[in-house]
Amino acid sequence: MGICEYNSIADCGPGQNFVKNPGECCGRCIQTQCVVIAANGTVILLKEKQTIASPDDRCLTYTCMISMGKLSAVKQLKSCEHQSQSDCGIGYQYQILPEQCCGKCVPTSCVYITPDGKTILLKESENWKSDNNCTTVTCQNINGQFLTSSVTKTCTYTSAKDCGLTQ
Repeated sequence: MGICEYNSIADCGPGQNFVKNPGECCGRCIQTQCVVIAANGTVILLKEKQTIASPDDRCLTYTCMISMGKLSAVKQLKSCEHQSQSDCGIGYQYQILPEQCCGKCVPTSCVYITPDGKTILLKESENWKSDNNCTTVTCQNINGQFLTSSVTKTCTYTSAKDCGLTQ
């Protein structure tokens, strides 16, 4: 009588089941789940087609798939639209929230383009006045969106030609 490599479930590894067909002397271990081992040594078992976020990297996921006839945990790195401050436009700040993979560009100020093409950044409640003091632009934060509003004074008299003749 030969010695069997696998005699019970105790001889199998994580994610494996012990199988012994009738009439066979020895059993075998078959992979029934994918195994992911976290950096701290924790073993995570996944069923086929199950996806989990990595416990070690918030931008990494594992999906249990059949690859070349065997179950294996396939890594997938999430691609982020915004990866740094350089991906954000003027008036926005790059922020990564806790437990999130990707950062986002969050508005932090109003951007106003003057009639002569200059870009002005205004903080919430800050005003900008035109050189002739006829137009006032104000920055407002409305539900997290920074928007400008402008008021332009209409003057009755803009030059000496608008004045009547004096006697």
